Amino acid sequence: MRVARRAVMAAALALLAACMPAGEPLMHPPKSFFVFFAVDSADLTPEAHQVLDRIAEEARRIQATGVGIVGYASPVGTPTHNLRLSDMRAAAVEVALRSRGVPGDIIVRTHHGATPVIGPEIEGQRVEVVVSREERPHRL
Repeated sequence: MRVARRAVMAAALALLAACMPAGEPLMHPPKSFFVFFAVDSADLTPEAHQVLDRIAEEARRIQATGVGIVGYASPVGTPTHNLRLSDMRAAAVEVALRSRGVPGDIIVRTHHGATPVIGPEIEGQRVEVVVSREERPHRL
């Protein structure tokens, strides 16, 4: 799974780089964050609030033009329950980011229900947030 995730990120970065004129570096590559939840919960923990503070700060720092939020659940439970839980988690993160000043018009939220555990450090009960800034060079 880790190799597939790296391949997806590499493809996304290559696509972004292709939009830029040759020789210009990507000034603000997308940055990924994880917000973790307790099993069967969509409540934000104190640790989650700290991560959300960092996400909002990064969005301000780079003047983000896009914030992607993807909710997940662990494989435990029914598919219907896990889909609803992953949506509730993504919604909780969106509300928290908006309350921290992240503009709603740059947020895109989705959810995927249950996913396999990626590794001991990335469990199923999570929301992934990707902060990005699309930079379009001015052309004369």
